[in-house]
Amino acid sequence: MTLAEPSQSGRVPSCKAKEDIMLRGALLWLIGIPIPVIIILWLLGYLH
Repeated sequence: MTLAEPSQSGRVPSCKAKEDIMLRGALLWLIGIPIPVIIILWLLGYLH
């Protein structure tokens, strides 16, 4: 399967990884971590 082909769920595999990263950031925000701290963590690679 190439990257352009959707998987059985109908999504492109690289989209799943992006969704996971966004969900981690959203979860941190929901438990009270400020947005600037989440951005710094993302820039340092902790959310990848």
